[in-house]
Amino acid sequence: MERNQITNDFVILTASRRWGLTVKRTGHEWHSPCPVCGGRDRFWINQDGHYQCRHCPTSGWLDDDRKGFKPDPILMQKWKDDIQAEQAIQEKKNTDWQNGFDTGKQWRDWHDQMTQDNRTGWNMQGISNYLIDKYELGYIPNKIVKTDGGELVLPAYTIPIRNPIDQRIVNIQFRLDNPPIGVGKYRQVNGISAREFYAETGTGDCEPDAAIVLEGAKKAIVTYDHLEGAIQVVGLPGCSPSDAIVERLKHYSRIWIALDPGAERAAQRLKDKLPQARVMNLPGKPDDLWIAGMSTNCFKEYMRQSR
Repeated sequence: MERNQITNDFVILTASRRWGLTVKRTGHEWHSPCPVCGGRDRFWINQDGHYQCRHCPTSGWLDDDRKGFKPDPILMQKWKDDIQAEQAIQEKKNTDWQNGFDTGKQWRDWHDQMTQDNRTGWNMQGISNYLIDKYELGYIPNKIVKTDGGELVLPAYTIPIRNPIDQRIVNIQFRLDNPPIGVGKYRQVNGISAREFYAETGTGDCEPDAAIVLEGAKKAIVTYDHLEGAIQVVGLPGCSPSDAIVERLKHYSRIWIALDPGAERAAQRLKDKLPQARVMNLPGKPDDLWIAGMSTNCFKEYMRQSR
């Protein structure tokens, strides 16, 4: 595919033919929801004809579905260089945010300033006061949330996400309290890389080579607690984690994937990247099942029956 073929009409027609997408042009890029993970405006096509999702691993070239397709080696190298440069910029943003946030220790203010009603809100999610203090969970009354219609200011519960090696804060999970219809309940800090939550960040007594992987920090806390810390539990920021997150999971020799019902395809895609993993088939969201009275033995049986 030659560079001069990448016209606006060509991109629009090809995206419609291949995925049924309606792409919108912004500058030298085209954007739309991802045809694989559904991530909103995370899918983009650049002026060289390369497409990629910023949420899931989907990537390729506009013409790579045609027989005999061979990408231009010059464009391939340019794309790789662009990706490396983008990753370096992102890493600096991550580090700058982490250094500043760690110094300010704002998450401790959100924790210390909680009212009894805020703690009760956590309790109703299956999280005890002991766990609230252990993970320094908090509450913020005025979280600014960006939506298609502009900015909203909403109350949110906060979960610090730590690097399991040095326990430094690497992001914050915000759980919006009663958001309007159409506004997703979960957010992480804008501008830095989404991170996975590790229920055990110290040495602990859990098995070092095994982990349960599910969606969300709250589910990870509740599941880890009910299993009495016997196994690491990792809460993903979404059902289609980034390559960097998947890479960090590869050191576990045994993994059980327990995504929410309806995410079966995403669970299989994750298993394809983690061949040592087994997929659990739970009848509901893990935290809801625990709150409803599921026993530890019942959960372990689902682990035993995983495929």
